[in-house]
Amino acid sequence: MNPRSFLSLAKALVDDATNSRIASPLHAAACRSAISRAYYATFQVACEFFTSIKLEVGRNAASHITIQHALNNSGDASLIAVGMKLGTLHRDRLKADYEPNWAESDKSRHAAKLILLADEAIAKLDELTSGVASRAFDGTPIASQILNWASLTQKNIRSTK
Repeated sequence: MNPRSFLSLAKALVDDATNSRIASPLHAAACRSAISRAYYATFQVACEFFTSIKLEVGRNAASHITIQHALNNSGDASLIAVGMKLGTLHRDRLKADYEPNWAESDKSRHAAKLILLADEAIAKLDELTSGVASRAFDGTPIASQILNWASLTQKNIRSTK
């Protein structure tokens, strides 16, 4: 399955909630679900990115944080920005899923803002891996930088070369 489909679902949920095509009692659930799906789409595309640069991150609960931190320690400004967006999405996804009294996640405006963040992060990762980036992208030094960071911090990332 293409993980970008989760982002499409998030957009549809927020659109339906915003335009009252979803029953009022389900509005909050739609917004919270959209936040969760926007995060998950971005996380899965980040996993694809790691595969494209020949890195494997262990698949467990810790991998959600490990991927954010690896991007933040990649030495590449674009990837650091993606890591920061992924961190924001993850934080708000946890609030939407586990904090029923956090009212911000019930608002379609907030969900739409997070969907935009997810869109930007996914677009940047796709741009880099597609070879159409405005600058040449070589994943080898990025992978080396991330592996060095993972070694120093004992994170579960390994080369697949």
